[in-house]
Amino acid sequence: MTERQITLHLKRTRLKFPILAVLGPKQSGKTTLILDEFSQSEPTYIDLKSDSTELLKQCKKMPIIIDNAHCAPKLLKTLPDLVGGFKHNFKKQIILIGLPHTAFKKEILKLKKDNLVGIVNLMPLTIAESMEKRRDQCVYSGFMPAVCFGKKTPALFYGKYYHDYLESEAWRFIKSANRKGFVKFVALLAERVGQTVNLNSLSKKIGVSSATLLSWLNLLENSCMIFRVPCSTNNFGKRLIKSPKIYFTDIGLASYLLGIENPKQVAGHKLLDSLFENMVVAEILKNIYNAGEEPELYHFTDNHGVKIDLILVGKKTHLIEINPSAVYDSSFAGDIRKISGKIKLDKCMTVIYAGEKIGSSVRNFADGLMF
Repeated sequence: MTERQITLHLKRTRLKFPILAVLGPKQSGKTTLILDEFSQSEPTYIDLKSDSTELLKQCKKMPIIIDNAHCAPKLLKTLPDLVGGFKHNFKKQIILIGLPHTAFKKEILKLKKDNLVGIVNLMPLTIAESMEKRRDQCVYSGFMPAVCFGKKTPALFYGKYYHDYLESEAWRFIKSANRKGFVKFVALLAERVGQTVNLNSLSKKIGVSSATLLSWLNLLENSCMIFRVPCSTNNFGKRLIKSPKIYFTDIGLASYLLGIENPKQVAGHKLLDSLFENMVVAEILKNIYNAGEEPELYHFTDNHGVKIDLILVGKKTHLIEINPSAVYDSSFAGDIRKISGKIKLDKCMTVIYAGEKIGSSVRNFADGLMF
């Protein structure tokens, strides 16, 4: 397997804190990354899906790797006393691997306030890591290591991935009577990939309250199945569509849920624009996390159809338009130009598309996408 781009950030973080938390979706390579990083230390490995939390009290050999740590969030309450004596002895370290479930993330943030934990967010592979630069293949296959490195076909992998998620994660929080509704909700989100989602409208189609749908959306996000990009708070116009855009963390899962069975179906798919946008936004998110930074991403949409696909806020404000075309057209940047004059901050305008790179402000989707 290729070296992950996040490795440098991981190495820096592990030297600063007695506890290391590695968060991200299942099957994204978290355990593989950590076992490789700590292989020389001969760590104690505990999987909380199968091992008792009592084992932690008996462990004398450090470092300790605790996999599926989100299964026992109360365990984190005991860690400050345990690591209190070795804040500066990084051979004695605790590594937590898990999903950012609400209770688990809450305890991690408490540890972070006391400067006891460093957080590393590991997403699926980047385009550079996967070494696949064909648009349609990327959209179809996604970026999970097991698929990208040829261990499993996309259909088999994502079918099992989704089934396992429902059985091991979703059904723990959803009543039996609502399970068909939840499956329908996820399917409807796939049909709205890269778009704003109106929960009130979906609640009528599914037959449950919008409050229930919001709780399901939170569940999907806490399991790293999806992520949300909120509407920009900048007052670019009087009437904004304030709903967030919904993206799938791995585009391969969205393609699977939409019934895409091979790369040839991607080019003519009615949701090509949205699928490509999802892939690019997720790629930007991965690059931000891999650099050890926190993302600040927004979209802009108003009731007149004026939109900016992505606004990336950092040292500069980046206005980004995303288009799946292989041929560049100056009209791609039309809405960016309409809005750019209303933004007083230092800004850059970028178009990302599927053709060859033709300038610093017009980039190919496989360019690395660090801003």
